Amino acid sequence: MIAVITQIVKNLIEDESSVKFYVEETSIDDNAIGVIVTAYADAKNIDKIKGKNDAVETAIRTILKNCQCEDGKRYFFILGDATKISSKEKLYEDNVSHKKDVVELVKAIVKSLVIKKDEVEFNVEEEKFKKGTAGATIAIIPSAIDMGKVIGRNGAVVSAIRNIVKNCYSNKDKKYNIKIDVLQKLRSEDCLNSESTKS
Repeated sequence: MIAVITQIVKNLIEDESSVKFYVEETSIDDNAIGVIVTAYADAKNIDKIKGKNDAVETAIRTILKNCQCEDGKRYFFILGDATKISSKEKLYEDNVSHKKDVVELVKAIVKSLVIKKDEVEFNVEEEKFKKGTAGATIAIIPSAIDMGKVIGRNGAVVSAIRNIVKNCYSNKDKKYNIKIDVLQKLRSEDCLNSESTKS
C-alpha cells in the first residue's frame, strides 16, 4: 500500500524527487497495527497535494480508509513541511520512479480497493472532449462482489479516484473521465451463465 501512496503523491507534482517519505508503524486500538506515511514537501507542492479546500488530501485518506490491505494493517496519510524533517528520521527509500501515467495510477488505486484483484478489468478509450481537448475515458469493470468497494458509500470512493485523477500533474494537457462500467460485467456474466445452461 505504501507504493500506491507514493505513486499517487508523485503523480500530483511535477518533480517527484522534491518529495520525501517517512513511514512509521504504530499500535492502534483493538491490537491492530497502523502505518503512518508522511509525505514531506515544500510549500508549493504541499498545496498541490492538498488540492483546493484540501480535497485531494481528503481523497487520498478516503482511498486508504477503504483499501483491502493483504497485510491487515491500517494506513494513514500525513503531509509534512520539508523544512522540518528531523535528521533523526530515517526516510523511506522509494527507489521506484513512477512514470506519470494516469491509467496505471487508476489501476494501482483500484486494485488496492478490491478483493478479487485478478478479476477487475479496465477499458481505456481515447476521445476528444469539449473544445477539442484530448483525453480518455477509463472504464473500471470490477467483479460483482467488489462493485460497492470501488463506488463507496454515497459514491465517496469513486469521487476520491476522480479527484486524484483531476489533479494529476500529467492531466494538464489531457482530460480523463472515470466511470464504473456495471453493465459490461453483468452482461459478460450473463453470457457465461447462458452458455453453461446450454451445455
